[in-house]
Amino acid sequence: MDTGSIRPGIYLILQYGGGTSMDLVGKRVVKGHIRHEGDTQKWELSPFGTGHSIKSLFEDSGMYITYDTDANVIATPYPVCWNIEVISGRPEPTIRIMWPNSPLAITLSSSTPDTGVSALNDYDTSNDITNY
Repeated sequence: MDTGSIRPGIYLILQYGGGTSMDLVGKRVVKGHIRHEGDTQKWELSPFGTGHSIKSLFEDSGMYITYDTDANVIATPYPVCWNIEVISGRPEPTIRIMWPNSPLAITLSSSTPDTGVSALNDYDTSNDITNY
């Protein structure tokens, strides 16, 4: 797998090959929803530590993604560092968002709307994410 680096900027985070987009629901819950490109689906990726932080653009909420003890991806007011791998050789720009020094990767595992977003111990390429 060829990997590269991602440029800081504003992205939609979409399920690879599917129709769901990572969406901030309320102030803390992150779910997969049908792509609508509203502010709840826009995420700012910025250099942070040895990786990137991922911040919601919804109403200037100042909420960043992390995960809880049940591996659910959630939003908190505290930035955390994620490793973001750019995967080349795909027809769409594709990334994998991983917790540093671990096999945990953010997964939009279903194209069904209102599906939870998880950080799973899974290198399955079906869990890769398309960025926009």
